[in-house]
Amino acid sequence: MRSTTLRLLAATAAVSLITAALAMMPATTGPAERAVAADAADFDPGNIVSDAVFYDSRTMTVEQIQAFLNARVPTCRAGYTCLKDYWETTRSQPARSEGCAAYAGQHESAARIIYKVATACGINPRSILVLLEKEQGLVSDSWPTTRQYRSATGYGCPDTADCDANYYGFFNQVYNAAWQFKKYRATPGTRGYQAGRWNTILWHPNTGCGSSQVYIQNQATAGLYIYTPYRPNAAALANLYGAGDACSSYGNRNFWRIFTDWFGSTTIAVHPVLNAAWVAHGARLGNPVAGARSIADGGVMQQFERGWLVWRKDTGAKRMTGATAQWYFEKGGPAGGLGYPITDVSGADAVEHVQDFQFGHLSWKPNVGVTQRGGYRMSDVTYTNWRALGGPTGVLGYPAAASVSEGSGWSSQRFDGGRLLYNGNARIMYWLPKATWDFWKARGGLTGAIGSPSTSPKGSLTEGWLQDFTRARLATTAAGNVSYAAGADPVTGVWETNWKALKARSGVLGYSLGPVVDEGSGWSSQRFERGRLLFDGKRAIMYWLPTATWDFWKIEGGLSGRIGAPVTSPAGSAGAGWTQEFTTAKVATPASGTPTIVVGGFAVTGVWAVNWNALKSRSIQLGYPIEGVKDEGGGWASQSFEHGRLLHNTTAGIMYWLPNATWDFWKSRGGLTGSIGAPTTSPTGSSSTGWTQRFTSGGLATSPTGVVTVIP
Repeated sequence: MRSTTLRLLAATAAVSLITAALAMMPATTGPAERAVAADAADFDPGNIVSDAVFYDSRTMTVEQIQAFLNARVPTCRAGYTCLKDYWETTRSQPARSEGCAAYAGQHESAARIIYKVATACGINPRSILVLLEKEQGLVSDSWPTTRQYRSATGYGCPDTADCDANYYGFFNQVYNAAWQFKKYRATPGTRGYQAGRWNTILWHPNTGCGSSQVYIQNQATAGLYIYTPYRPNAAALANLYGAGDACSSYGNRNFWRIFTDWFGSTTIAVHPVLNAAWVAHGARLGNPVAGARSIADGGVMQQFERGWLVWRKDTGAKRMTGATAQWYFEKGGPAGGLGYPITDVSGADAVEHVQDFQFGHLSWKPNVGVTQRGGYRMSDVTYTNWRALGGPTGVLGYPAAASVSEGSGWSSQRFDGGRLLYNGNARIMYWLPKATWDFWKARGGLTGAIGSPSTSPKGSLTEGWLQDFTRARLATTAAGNVSYAAGADPVTGVWETNWKALKARSGVLGYSLGPVVDEGSGWSSQRFERGRLLFDGKRAIMYWLPTATWDFWKIEGGLSGRIGAPVTSPAGSAGAGWTQEFTTAKVATPASGTPTIVVGGFAVTGVWAVNWNALKSRSIQLGYPIEGVKDEGGGWASQSFEHGRLLHNTTAGIMYWLPNATWDFWKSRGGLTGSIGAPTTSPTGSSSTGWTQRFTSGGLATSPTGVVTVIP
């Protein structure tokens, strides 16, 4: 801590030979130049460095310290070890009551030693670097001596004697100096120089040079005076990078000057989250002119001589300057409509400035002034979806208005090229091109005939858009002309109920392609993209038919044709095909191909229909007709079905039915003219228990497996 005039001048000379106005400060990717020279007019003897700056241990990482050292001495003189290349095996240290945490020793570089000591003792690593430079010129020396490392921080080096050997060594010097400053802070009342009062401070070790009164404003400045107990006089300040007069001292001047040249203001700290950006922008920002300000949403901003840095974790630190910065802060800054900057300001200062923000864009030209695009805040979900659509360069462009409620849990926000529409109930976001939105809103919007959107549009700005809604599909051309691609005809009442039961536009039918039409005899239908709804108005039953099935059915005569009316809706799927039952036939429609009648397709009319229906038509004993009416002779006639026959005595006007096995056995025995004779009853029993039937000359019993025997 010795501060003789000669040693201090030597340190000054070492510094001034290397650089007078330029200093280097590392960023994580390498050094960046700082062209901000110290001005002696700014030196305040009562506030050489603030507590906030001196004790801020978060300002540099190990990598930044190493990069800084590399930048100070790019090439070391042969045969010497410069600080950037220095390694030492350090000794572990216990936690200290004055405020230093425990230190784990290891073989480590000078950069890591500086970082670990700064972190353990809560000292700014920049303060340590400056201390090393002002005491021994060690940071900038390209041919340092063993003595410089031995007494690196001047700790244990009184003015009246040689340095104490107990404190020799680089780590020893750095650690004990940092610990000493924490001791000063821990017991300030026991020290000769104290903050918050007037102190008598010598100009020089020669007491004949006199002293002055200094009101020390903070503990860090008090610590510097305890460590180097002299104040620079006017001559020392007049020649800031050289020697003054015989009564000049330089230790505290050099600390302030070196810190200012290398790192900027000693009294206003650059916020740690802004430091890398401040270093990277160098002279374009200058030194901080005010402390950092915290923003309610977690952001930080700070003003510098030539601009601002504005930061939030998700956007990073961005530089602002000039008219665009003034406009931005007049409009509310980060809390305003533009949100946080997401790019640094760019462009030549006298020509143009442009900058992008979360919710907008600012540009400036000398003859135009500031132009704003966007500038309307968005909710997180809106912002996420807007960015997913390309943000300001995507299909929507910049926001053109604030979010508004659309009712029933929906909200929208207008952009240059369209809208974002949010279903808050389902938490789903859709976007609509501007022309599509206008067309949709003119027809009632959410409560209109088109319904709510069910997809965002497909297409492009050059090819046009197709967008699905709950009741229609809209086509929007590149020129902005909108028309119905499907669903122009409303689906209402019982039609809507059944259409929705079939999953509406996303189901088997798709959108409507026409109005409800009369099919006659109390039936009506409505056409859709992939089929028809067919309504039996008399029985209030709705069926649906795939398009191919409908077309086949209509060719076959529809309701009055040989297939008859539908009695079920189809079973199956679009991928596997459909099977559908009608009154007199079952129709199979493959996934691709022509529908066919699987069974049936023969008319059942008159007395045949009455009796077939009495037997529950196609669904119980007989099934579908597989032949027309056939003459059996002697006034008898028959019609064949899937599971049996109807046999009609036309003379007596009586109808019987016979299971297939019974019919075949009876016919093999001569039928009407055979030994069994004509039937006199229809069978009793069931398909699961078997059938019993009487004939004129006996009876027949038919088992469930089709075995027939004659019974008395």
